[in-house]
Amino acid sequence: MPGGLRNKAEDMAMWAIAQSNPDDAVNLLANLTNPDRKRSLAKEIALNWSRIDVHEALDWAGSGQFSDPKLQWEVLSIVLRELAYNDLELAMQTALNQPLPSSGDGLESIVIDELVNTDVDKAIEMLSEVRDGRTKILAFTSTAKALVHIGEFDQAIELHEQLPESRRSNYFSELFGEWTNTDPASLVAMLDELPSEQLKKNAATQLIISPPFSPSAKRLSREQAQRVRKILWPFSEQNGA
Repeated sequence: MPGGLRNKAEDMAMWAIAQSNPDDAVNLLANLTNPDRKRSLAKEIALNWSRIDVHEALDWAGSGQFSDPKLQWEVLSIVLRELAYNDLELAMQTALNQPLPSSGDGLESIVIDELVNTDVDKAIEMLSEVRDGRTKILAFTSTAKALVHIGEFDQAIELHEQLPESRRSNYFSELFGEWTNTDPASLVAMLDELPSEQLKKNAATQLIISPPFSPSAKRLSREQAQRVRKILWPFSEQNGA
């Protein structure tokens, strides 16, 4: 059998085992030398095993058998998403027990990102546990985006008060991007509620550069569009622009 065809057949067999007997597939994983095939199979094992028995999957994912820290992070993130539905406290504690990777993406942001789909109030409550750095921004913006989706705009804005001053600019940048794509008209309505004139201009800029602002999108009325322009160019009408 040609090498490429043989590899494809082997992959199909390993994937089938990972779906039905993920604990058996772990033995196959140990014998793989190709990093791409190893990563793909490990993630498939994590996905299926966590659905069958998430605690067994967690024991495996956290066993330290992965020499590649990035692969272990990916495997743990898959398992923790499922664990967040079954044992939230264990999921968060497991995430916090992991060292922060060089990227700063702590696994607790994964737990929060999953939690906001079912209980955004609980997610807000748990934000205080998230470590500082990029992971805090990820967790807060996941929560803010969920709040925007359910129409809790005031709460999405107020959430920034729990962040260090140095993190707030990134927070609002992420928030405005999501808000513009989700419901730009409501962002226009909330412009005066933003805590500073600079943030109001930042939000208006995001509305200007995003596709929903274009006439073809028809997501803002003419009056709303004029209001956004006036924030950025307050003297344009006086000058006849």
